[in-house]
Amino acid sequence: MTIALLTDSSCDLPPLSVRKMGLYWLPLTIRLNDRNWADWEELDPEVIYEHLGRGEQLEIGTVSVDDLEAKYRQLLKKHSTILSVHSSEKLSKTI
Repeated sequence: MTIALLTDSSCDLPPLSVRKMGLYWLPLTIRLNDRNWADWEELDPEVIYEHLGRGEQLEIGTVSVDDLEAKYRQLLKKHSTILSVHSSEKLSKTI
């Protein structure tokens, strides 16, 4: 039995670190300047902090149910179990 550990980008680990640890993750959506961006894929934290430093507003969205389902299906082809760890519902709307 193998276990896949899945989280989202709220874990705040760079994608390379996640891969090196053998973990899996999905990016949260960041709404900035009337556009949606994939956290860590299209915007890294430094860019986000630059925007916040200029007083710009951003909104952090969730991982979509469709994206979660697709990732679960992909992981179940290689693993027998998935441990999916996300922020609490008080902090995130993902789960």
